[in-house]
Amino acid sequence: MKGAQPSDTVKAILSYKGVYMKKHLLVGVEKGAFDENEAQNRFDKWIADKESKISDKKSNLDKENQAAKKAKLEAEKLYNEEKAKAIKEKDRHLGVILSFNVKIFDDAVVESEESHVRIFDDKIIYSLIDNYSLWVEQDSADVDSAIFNEMTPIVKFTFLKGYIFRNNNPAVFGIIVDAGKLRQKIPFMNESGKKVGIVHQLQNDGKTVPIAKTGEEVACSVQNITIGRQISEEDIFYSLPTPDEAKKLLKNYMHKLNPEESKIFSKILEIQRKINPVYGY
Repeated sequence: MKGAQPSDTVKAILSYKGVYMKKHLLVGVEKGAFDENEAQNRFDKWIADKESKISDKKSNLDKENQAAKKAKLEAEKLYNEEKAKAIKEKDRHLGVILSFNVKIFDDAVVESEESHVRIFDDKIIYSLIDNYSLWVEQDSADVDSAIFNEMTPIVKFTFLKGYIFRNNNPAVFGIIVDAGKLRQKIPFMNESGKKVGIVHQLQNDGKTVPIAKTGEEVACSVQNITIGRQISEEDIFYSLPTPDEAKKLLKNYMHKLNPEESKIFSKILEIQRKINPVYGY
């Protein structure tokens, strides 16, 4: 070719816009391979295919960006919760999460409930501070009781025969509380000491209840288990305090357990120490 030559950038632009494709098709018309209408149809199809590919690529990039953003936020939430738990060991009133006008993911709520890290969430900063300050004031009035009430309660309950409401996702079944007070979001084990799962929700007459007391029969739901595999009718379960909770109970809070709860706690210690000899020490 004579004269000035297009740069690589110009070539890329011309190729992207379909100039070279159009030229190629016109050459085909000149050689009689097809007429101008066919050339235009082929060019239009090429443009449509190209735009479709670009649109798909853009959509995939958007999804990847959204997934990356969500993963980053979840990682930050987890870091904040772990940091709050560590701080709480030194000062329970500082080991909290203050969330100002930020979405709280469901898994973060579950994690905070399981680890007893309180989340204060509000869209108004003054209201957020007031709620936190009020909690500190109320909690400080009886820290001993506040700490005890956050611990995994000592409880025994039984899977009632003939009361299977759902096999899995989540498993829902009827139970009777043999002793103690059963709460939502607490871990529990079977008679061999193996952790079964976490009590997801308790219901009575179709309504969610926060606590089920001795002698009460309620529906219990548990995630990530299947009835007939991990659990069966008439199984007996016990709450599962962490080793640190068991140690604190033995050292500071045995006086807060009634005789039946003390008996159950001794059974929990007996079962767990067959697995972990230093459990509660």
